Amino acid sequence: MKRSGEVDQLVARAEEDAGLRRKRPRKRQEPEQEQERRYVFNGDPQRTTAGYAIRTNRRAVKRRRSTFSIILVLFAAGTAIVLYISNIVAVNRLAHEIEELRTRYSSVTQANEILEADIDKKSALERVSAIAIQQLGLQHPKEPPQMFDVDDDRVRSIIESGE
Repeated sequence: MKRSGEVDQLVARAEEDAGLRRKRPRKRQEPEQEQERRYVFNGDPQRTTAGYAIRTNRRAVKRRRSTFSIILVLFAAGTAIVLYISNIVAVNRLAHEIEELRTRYSSVTQANEILEADIDKKSALERVSAIAIQQLGLQHPKEPPQMFDVDDDRVRSIIESGE
């Protein structure tokens, strides 16, 4: 296996640090008999020599997502969407109901104002006095009204005697 120049330099430095000299393997003439060698990070096969550190590959861990967890997430998302949409529908319905109640309130308020104006018009002093004079034959008093004081003790005695 051929290595690039940088990798050779790194391997040489590692060997110098470990105090080892690397010997190149002899090439055999029969490639079929040669054992397969596994290299880690383009380095030499792992040796048992002390002080020579080689990083080994970790076993790949496959993350599997179970069908149940996928269905559970989809169900939760669907439930959240349904709740959100139902909330929007409820708010819109309440807003429509509020608008109808405001319209009804304004019509009732307007009817009350019309009735109060009618009451004010019909209870005016000029109209009432004209009807009293014409239809009932009432007249204005010729003498002014007289003021008098009421004795509280006399009122109590009358109430107690039952007269």
